[in-house]
Amino acid sequence: METAHYQTSSFESPHNNVHNSVGCSNGTMYDLNWSAFDPIFMLHHANLDRLIAVWQAIYPDSKVFNITDFEDALYGTAAGDVSADTPLKPFYNQDGSFHTSNSVRNISTFGYTYPELQLSNAENTYINPDDLADFVRLKVNSLYSGEPVSYSTTRRFMSKRSLQSRRPPSRKTWSVAISVEKAELPLPATVRCYVDNSLVGKMALLAVPATGITHSTIPLDAALSAASLDLACEDDVTQYLDQKLRFEVQEGDGTPIQINSMPSLELIVQDQDFTPRQSDREFPTYGATNRHPWKVGGSGERVRGLV
Repeated sequence: METAHYQTSSFESPHNNVHNSVGCSNGTMYDLNWSAFDPIFMLHHANLDRLIAVWQAIYPDSKVFNITDFEDALYGTAAGDVSADTPLKPFYNQDGSFHTSNSVRNISTFGYTYPELQLSNAENTYINPDDLADFVRLKVNSLYSGEPVSYSTTRRFMSKRSLQSRRPPSRKTWSVAISVEKAELPLPATVRCYVDNSLVGKMALLAVPATGITHSTIPLDAALSAASLDLACEDDVTQYLDQKLRFEVQEGDGTPIQINSMPSLELIVQDQDFTPRQSDREFPTYGATNRHPWKVGGSGERVRGLV
C-alpha cells in the first residue's frame, strides 16, 4: 500500500484534499490542531478506514509499510525508521502496550465490518480470501469505476461465474504527477491543476508533517476527451497541454505562492497503456509509464504551463 512517501497516488491524497476543502481557510478541519473536534473528522476517518479495509481484502498478502520518517511525531515517536511494529501512540492495547499497525491490521479484531466485506456462506462464516477479494473487486467496480456492473451472480457467488465479457481494446490514459518538498511552502497549502481554465484536480498539503516530499497524481483523460483529442496521439496531447495545462499554488486563504520559492516542485505529464477489465470482478491493467517532464527551474521561470 502506497503512502505519501511513495512516488504515486495514495489514500493520503484524497484524505488531505477533504481536510483542506471541507475546512476552507478557517474551519476546524483545515487546522489539524483542532480538526478532531469536528464531527466530519470522525466520518471522514471512518471512511478512510473503510477504504483501507477494502484494499486489504483485495490484497490480503500485501506487506505493511516500512519507511523512514524525518520528523518527530506529536506524541513522541522519534524520527527514523517506521515499521508495522512502531507504537501508535497514544492508543493502548488491552495488555497495556501501545497498538501497532500489526495489532490493528484486521478490523475483525475490533468486532466491526463494512458493507463491501460482508460476504458469507449459508453458515454465516467468511469464505476463503480469494473469493472474498473477487467479491470486493465487484463492489469496488460498482462504486467507483463509472461503468455498469452485473450483480446477476452475486447471490449464487459460489456457483460458476458468468460475468465474462469481451475485453475492449487497450488505449492510452494520461495523468500529471506532482511532487514538492513541504518545507518550501507555508502550510497548509494546495496545488491546483487546470486544463483550459477548468479545475481537473488538486494536491492538498497539510500542516503536519511540516517536512518531506509529498506526491500525488491527477488524471487528465476527462479533460482531454472533452477537447476531442485522440488520447493515442502523443504529439497532439502534449502540444495541447503545452498551451492549456497550468498550475496554481496557494495558501489556505488564497494567497498565491510563487513558483521560485519551491525549487523542488516537479510536474510530470505521463501516459500509460490502459487495458479495461475483462469482467466485473477484475480491475483494469496498466502498462509502463512514459514521462513528459514539465520542468521547473530553481529560479522559478515560467515554463510549460506554470503560472
